[in-house]
Amino acid sequence: MQCCTRGIDTYRERGQLVQGNMFGYDLVKAIERQNNTYKINPVDGAAVQLIFDMYVNKGRGTDLIATHLNVNKILTFDRKSQWSASKVRRVLMNEKYMGYILYGKYEIVDTNTKKKIATHIEPKRTKYADDGVTVIEEGNLVRGNWEPLIDEETWWKAQEIRKARSNELANTKKGNMRSGVRVSSDSYANKAYCECGYRLSPQYTHAATETEPAQFRYTCRQQINAHTANYRKMHGLPPLANTCTLKSVTDVKMRLMSIKVFQYLFRDIKDTLEDTIKIIEQAERLNTEKGSSVITLESLNETLEKLQRRLERYIDMRADGEISDEQYRSKKESTEEEIQSTIRLIQEKKVELSKQERYKLDINKIRERLEMYVDLSGFGVSNEMIDFFVERIIHRSNEEYVWEMNLSGLPNVPDKYKIRGYSKEYSDSLKDDKNFNIVKTFVISLDECREFCKNVAHRVYKPVYWQQITVKIAIK
Repeated sequence: MQCCTRGIDTYRERGQLVQGNMFGYDLVKAIERQNNTYKINPVDGAAVQLIFDMYVNKGRGTDLIATHLNVNKILTFDRKSQWSASKVRRVLMNEKYMGYILYGKYEIVDTNTKKKIATHIEPKRTKYADDGVTVIEEGNLVRGNWEPLIDEETWWKAQEIRKARSNELANTKKGNMRSGVRVSSDSYANKAYCECGYRLSPQYTHAATETEPAQFRYTCRQQINAHTANYRKMHGLPPLANTCTLKSVTDVKMRLMSIKVFQYLFRDIKDTLEDTIKIIEQAERLNTEKGSSVITLESLNETLEKLQRRLERYIDMRADGEISDEQYRSKKESTEEEIQSTIRLIQEKKVELSKQERYKLDINKIRERLEMYVDLSGFGVSNEMIDFFVERIIHRSNEEYVWEMNLSGLPNVPDKYKIRGYSKEYSDSLKDDKNFNIVKTFVISLDECREFCKNVAHRVYKPVYWQQITVKIAIK
């Protein structure tokens, strides 16, 4: 192991390239191996730059980028396989595209078989003081001897976006396990729920081929776990008191709706932005009034002062002989109980007000979000934008969907709406518009569905799987 470490240190001192071929570059071999370098491949290099541009500047997610690359027939490194989200992520995480090397990514655990494991070390950027010379924190990257494809600011920005969306990895005896709640990489699946209260889980319907990306649908988790009534009967399983019968939602429908919803938020209301802000403010004010008690903090403080003055008067009255010791003890005990009760109410009120202040809508942040540029020209809105703006998507019967938008600036907690068992009361609440601040209702016609399938999704439109879609936008 020490020999391996010494070798890495030697490579680091030389700035020696230890990797062979890499997408975006052609390997240029030298007489001395330590002088090997890269030369930009004009075709693959342009693809790398496109990936970073779509990810950092246009807000596209890795899955949408992969779809775009496949649709536009941009070849992968081996010229055979299809692009996938994981392949796009590997491009985004490679520090060599900004002209640097990160040594020690792998550690040899068996010198005989050359078996190695990933160390999962993260690249660190050298930090300088305000003078731009004094080093505050030393980074772990070494400058390479080739021309970078991506500027440093863009590369580091991509890492910030990526880390904001990923879970931390915790090293355990069983290997690398994800810490916390396991979250799907599909942001649509993380936000989508059935009217019965269960999550909609993604299910692959067609595996990816050399020419076509994978296809999948979102199915009610209750249906997946409990199966249909016919299935249970055929397999001798007892019938359930409640069974969900809603059809699955195809990925094409979900992506089409996302474009329509975000189009309303970011394009249709562009000239009436202030009106939208007023709607949001009004909805927040109603929520605050509905969640607040009638008693104010000021009135509670006034009551406390009156009780304290009353207690002082009882002391004076006993001293002047106006009341007996027994009367004083009785009045004192009663008043002190009222004082302690009032103090508890004051503390509860402060907690209530603190929560209200914490969850109060930041109108400036909302305005900033609504004015953000969102690319609506591809196959649905990116995972990043879904994470950023959508609170949840509720699938109802008759092809009705409620898109509850989170414009508060507060991140959504993973599995916030996850249920452990069916509740009719909760299910009924999801079906009732009164429980949502609905600001817009619109219909997506079958003609629009057909056009989207043909021109954007590049899928066959089968009328049997489609009916008119009703979308309701609610503000959280």
